[in-house]
Amino acid sequence: MVAPNGKSSAHCPHSPQKVFQSDRVRTDYALSGGRPGARTTISLVDKSVVIVPGLRGSGPDHWQTRLQASHPAYRRVMQHDWLKPQLADWAAALDGAIAAAGRDVFVVAHGFGCLATLARLENRSADVLGVLLVAPRRPDEFGFEPKLLSVPAILAASRTDVWMPFSEAQALAHVLHARFVDAGDAGHIDGAWPMAERLLSKLFHLAEARERQLRVALAISN
Repeated sequence: MVAPNGKSSAHCPHSPQKVFQSDRVRTDYALSGGRPGARTTISLVDKSVVIVPGLRGSGPDHWQTRLQASHPAYRRVMQHDWLKPQLADWAAALDGAIAAAGRDVFVVAHGFGCLATLARLENRSADVLGVLLVAPRRPDEFGFEPKLLSVPAILAASRTDVWMPFSEAQALAHVLHARFVDAGDAGHIDGAWPMAERLLSKLFHLAEARERQLRVALAISN
């Protein structure tokens, strides 16, 4: 189920992917992964954001809840069972939330929600403009092996998170090709966290940079 306010309820020819190293934004010639007929431009005028809480959801003092309170149009993924970390089920719930949004989205995930987000992106990423991953759980704890992302990403981790050693979070960001942010001594980052707004704004800028680079690549290829 999906709740807007947290309540229940001309493509280019096939070409090899190119990586633009500036600003560490990975850009494909076609956002669709090269599928014929898919859209090759994005609009960031009215940004659509989907929030993905971790295990047990995000309580009233959680930064995700505060973020949504500041932006009521943001959607939150609702799980049937917040205590059961089933990747396939959680990824399916996110898939439904993205479909309900009716357009391309940014995803803001926390804890196990980060792994659900990565699992969903492995199946489909063309409708996601960027992801903010905060305090992810260890992938190997759930038998999951993350892969390189095809969308702009920021991963923020705390030096004192009991669920993910800082060095492993850095390694995960490297595997994903995500921007890494040192959140300092913030535990599992599950309370108030003003940095969320700033990082989401940065993610918007990364997506905009990706779009500009895509337009240049398309112009050169034509």
